[in-house]
Amino acid sequence: MLSRPPAPGLLSVALLLLAVTSPVAAQSVLYAENGDTFSPVRAAYHRQPLIADGDKMVFPRGTKLALKPVSEYAPFFISVRNIRAGSSALNAQGTRINNAFKFHADFVSPYPLTHVFLLLDLSSEEAGKIYFVWGLDDLVPNESQTVDLRLPLSVPIGAGKYKLHLYSDGREVFHSLMPFDRIERSLDKMVRTRIAGVTNAEPQPFLGPSPEYPRKLRGKHVGGKAVLSFEVSPNGRVIDPVVASATDPAFGDASLAAIRQWRFLPKVVSGRPVAASVKMPFEFPAE
Repeated sequence: MLSRPPAPGLLSVALLLLAVTSPVAAQSVLYAENGDTFSPVRAAYHRQPLIADGDKMVFPRGTKLALKPVSEYAPFFISVRNIRAGSSALNAQGTRINNAFKFHADFVSPYPLTHVFLLLDLSSEEAGKIYFVWGLDDLVPNESQTVDLRLPLSVPIGAGKYKLHLYSDGREVFHSLMPFDRIERSLDKMVRTRIAGVTNAEPQPFLGPSPEYPRKLRGKHVGGKAVLSFEVSPNGRVIDPVVASATDPAFGDASLAAIRQWRFLPKVVSGRPVAASVKMPFEFPAE
């Protein structure tokens, strides 16, 4: 059972005031002050980070947070939709009072993800560097989870911008607000690492969501199948996918939408990655 968390200070409630985003920083692990050391954050309960203590999650003994760079993201992806963030205050004789912030976003993952939490890294002209943590529930595949917050602030924080980080089980994951070229470069590096030292291998799926059952067929209780043809490039990217066959065009469309988000470990011949043609079936159980 969790003990009562420490009361949040100003810096733990001020982060999301500004609606200006910027490209996300390099992948990282979040650490929390825990006595005379710092421990990796594995989850969050509302505004409070949680660290591992054996097989339990506990609140750290301290309030400071720090980011440490790591070599890789976790190979998962979260879509971030409908973001709204901003501050509000009343001006009473030249003094801003009733400072508050609002933050709204919807989070969707094609994968089951546990211990999901967000970190916003704020650079503020008046308050300097501020970190804000918020815990989400576990994400169920293709089900949206909404974060909708409104919290009072003791003081305004002024102009600034923030960067969004998302974590699952303490590992930072990819998300849709990240620059596309950053995601691609990171995946290229992850693929190269995994085929280093491999002599010969056929293409293998590395990262990608399952197709979503077509909305137009829901309620009809029909199952089906689609087969896609495409090329896997030497860096594992999916090139020119087409529907080779489908029991219903909607299954083919859903499979194409999914495969465009996939990355493979490429075919390796004599230690060298090469392009390869692939056919992949997707099964759709009746709903």
